[in-house]
Amino acid sequence: MVKECDDTFAAVFKTIYSYESEKVPRLDVSNIKQPVLWINGFHDFLMGGESIDSSSETPITVFHHSGHYPHIEEPERFRNELINFLEGHSSR
Repeated sequence: MVKECDDTFAAVFKTIYSYESEKVPRLDVSNIKQPVLWINGFHDFLMGGESIDSSSETPITVFHHSGHYPHIEEPERFRNELINFLEGHSSR
């Protein structure tokens, strides 16, 4: 188990974001090999939700009525997105 701390958060954050400038993170999940369902709340200041460009090549779903907890703030939409993703990537 990984102990929760600022260093752990920073290490995880650096694996998925890079910075084009000092304040604007750029999402980069290109090193992840498995299928990715990336859901981010638009109002999530921790993960830079307002700066995500949904027209980018990164597979991302932005929940515009959520902050850091879209699974709690928009549970039905979260559930539907997750089910669709799992059904599209299940082994047959």
